[in-house]
Amino acid sequence: MEKEKSTKRKEVMISILAVLILMVAVFGISYAVWQQTSLGTKENSISTGYVSFSYTESNTNVISIHNATPISDDAGKKLVGNQNSFEFSVSAKYAGLPSIRYEVYTEPIKTTLDGRFLKVYLTNQNDVPVSGYDVTIPTYDSLEASSTGSGKKLYEGTLTESGKVEKLRLRIWVSSAFDMPANKSYQFSFKVHVKGMA
Repeated sequence: MEKEKSTKRKEVMISILAVLILMVAVFGISYAVWQQTSLGTKENSISTGYVSFSYTESNTNVISIHNATPISDDAGKKLVGNQNSFEFSVSAKYAGLPSIRYEVYTEPIKTTLDGRFLKVYLTNQNDVPVSGYDVTIPTYDSLEASSTGSGKKLYEGTLTESGKVEKLRLRIWVSSAFDMPANKSYQFSFKVHVKGMA
């Protein structure tokens, strides 16, 4: 009989403890939901649209210098032809956005020439320098690191009209400050990429 009372007491205590735990859980969850709904004031919205980004280059997206003779900046700005310049275009078709930002950046392939002696010059299709190339002609080493790729940032632009095509021309040359070594080969080559940015 004493054993039955002890067992009954244990059952009652376990039942009371279970009810208390259940009440704490229910009140805790209710309070959390009330707190979330009463404090939430941010309006959420969803908008849809589309983006189609296009990058078109001339024959290849690689530009390279191999044992080139150093030249002045004035001569470098006038370089033309497949061996001396790289032409490409950027366009986007989109809806639901006011504009599309993009970055033109490099991916080094082979470099045995010090980037301090490689001049980089970017213009539009009319040979007007784009922002960052209009005051001075930078060297490859002086370019900022890309925020989207592993190389250097050549240019950051914005397309403000869907379907608009921006044509660009890149020229590189060996600076006249470079002392060309006798009987030594040098090369600098990189790929050019374009990536949309958020």
